[in-house]
Amino acid sequence: MQLAGTLDRDAVAISPLILSNNLYPLKEAQKANDPFAFGGLKVVPKADKAFRANEELWFFVELRNPGTVLSNDIVPVVGAPVPLPKVQIKLDIEGTDFQGNKKKFSSPSRQIEVMQLRGVPNHYGIGNSIPLTSFKPGQYTFTMKVTDTVLKQSYTVQDTFRVTE
Repeated sequence: MQLAGTLDRDAVAISPLILSNNLYPLKEAQKANDPFAFGGLKVVPKADKAFRANEELWFFVELRNPGTVLSNDIVPVVGAPVPLPKVQIKLDIEGTDFQGNKKKFSSPSRQIEVMQLRGVPNHYGIGNSIPLTSFKPGQYTFTMKVTDTVLKQSYTVQDTFRVTE
């Protein structure tokens, strides 16, 4: 079997956006082919993309080979600074509730800490949660712009979700 194209493991890339309400650390090391496992973290996508208004919506992306700078903020036991990515994110959520009212939420672009994924060199995770208590039942689009301020590259990832009662 031959695949079209190639995968360059040294290329800079971002994964698709995962929206979830099922995220947890793994107790044991992941296997190479474990689905939705990212350096010791399991992020299970919400297949029907339906979330209740009393839940939190977790978002997650994986960065591969972002630009890094030495950080004196994190110094391991041996005393050498650790190279870390410098990343900013901007979130936008737009949608319409089932009564036809439009809603828009935007966050300003801000620096965010990335999580180095264990056992996977040069791979980092970005994730956080948003409470949905202010969202009325309806259809929404979640857009995240990720900016690698070291390499001066931006990526936009997007997905839709639904809020139910």
